[in-house]
Amino acid sequence: MNQLMVFKGRVTRRRALVGVLGLLLMASLVAAACGGDSSPDLAQPTATPDVTPTAASGSEPTATPAQGAPEPTPTAEPSAPQPTATPGSTAPSPTPSVPASGLRPREDWTEESPATREEIAAELEKFRGDQLVFVSWGGAYQSAQSRAQLMPFEERFGIDIIEVNPVEYSKIRTMAETGTVTWHVVDVGQRAAYQLGAPGLLEELDFSIIDHRDIIAPVKDAPWSGGGAITSSNVLAYSLDTYPDGGPQPTSWFDFFDVNKFPGRRGVRDNAHFNVRMGILGMNPDWIDDPDKRLLLAAPTEDLVDRSFAFWEEFKPNIDVFWHEGSECPQLLISGELDMCTALNGRISDAQKAGAPIAICWECGHLISTESWVIPKGLAEQDPDKFYLAQLFLAWNTFPEVMVNHSKYISYGPTNLKALPLLEAPEFDEVRDELPSSSANIRFAILEDEEFTGSKIDEWQVRWLEIMQE
Repeated sequence: MNQLMVFKGRVTRRRALVGVLGLLLMASLVAAACGGDSSPDLAQPTATPDVTPTAASGSEPTATPAQGAPEPTPTAEPSAPQPTATPGSTAPSPTPSVPASGLRPREDWTEESPATREEIAAELEKFRGDQLVFVSWGGAYQSAQSRAQLMPFEERFGIDIIEVNPVEYSKIRTMAETGTVTWHVVDVGQRAAYQLGAPGLLEELDFSIIDHRDIIAPVKDAPWSGGGAITSSNVLAYSLDTYPDGGPQPTSWFDFFDVNKFPGRRGVRDNAHFNVRMGILGMNPDWIDDPDKRLLLAAPTEDLVDRSFAFWEEFKPNIDVFWHEGSECPQLLISGELDMCTALNGRISDAQKAGAPIAICWECGHLISTESWVIPKGLAEQDPDKFYLAQLFLAWNTFPEVMVNHSKYISYGPTNLKALPLLEAPEFDEVRDELPSSSANIRFAILEDEEFTGSKIDEWQVRWLEIMQE
């Protein structure tokens, strides 16, 4: 491989602001995961990221194999984590007090003092015998949703949840444009929430019903997003048969691209939004240890994107498989058809639990993305009562005590900051370190700017396919 490239970019005032907000959000996640008792001081300015990539030593990265990521600083085991405020607020909002005379009437709920869990439960009781259509992605993911959220909801409130899969964004568009809505709540990637919500294809939600105060961005920032949202990560996964303990194992994204030190077959998801970031990390593996540089990966400049595409084009002859379905990477690692691949963390964790000899390189760097639950536009006009029920359903699944249960069944984390301390309970001991937002893994995370990605992903995907199909 030719000498790896070093490049410079310019950060616009808007991009710097996005970076500052991203850094504040990452600080809040780390504080919540690690038991911090203070929230980011929004009054204190954060340095604008230096956009010039440098190696840890200050020298330009070259094609010489990386010596591995620096040993991470040990993180103290949290003892009594406290929830941290989402950026944009000064502290977690207290739970509204319930009047001595009973639950507040609906008209007294506000965004500053939204419905309590008891108030939502009382409203849901009025819909006993009704039904909702819930649409998700099938497989292990929807199975986890059923066990953690949908079936307990049905049993408690007597409301039938009709499950449908998979999600098709074109159908959401058709429903919104025709005014005939047959899906009531849909699980979508947050990038899609922005893409569908901005042109008016999703209902805006009432945050006096849904307590959104402690939800992380970018879910909190979207007026269409709520419910049982999750965090998941795109990661580097590898075969322990090929790279066993005691021998050389990948410790950075540079190693993924180093076919001399790590010979073997590579697999890549045929999806540009993740690959753009990992190409940049392949050229600059030390960036994962620099919070300011990670901000550039959240919303990379045009120059960074151009360099990444050029880097992937040079590496293209070494790609053996382009995969499309989440189950493909672990299956191909287990069968021996691949030795290393990009992957979804939950799919790899599921295979590990079944005894598969595969591993995740968290310290290489991972891209955290989010999912949220949305309501197709038109339901509010078509059936106001159903729209109200759908929002109550979203509200119930936003409460931290409900949202956190998802992590018992699949290795995806919650997006409610108040749910993070709940992960310290003994029942989560076996899964805690497999979660993208755990204290062990958040240090190596890139929190994707999903609104930014949503505005770029079509352009990036066209460029990716043009390069890879030449």
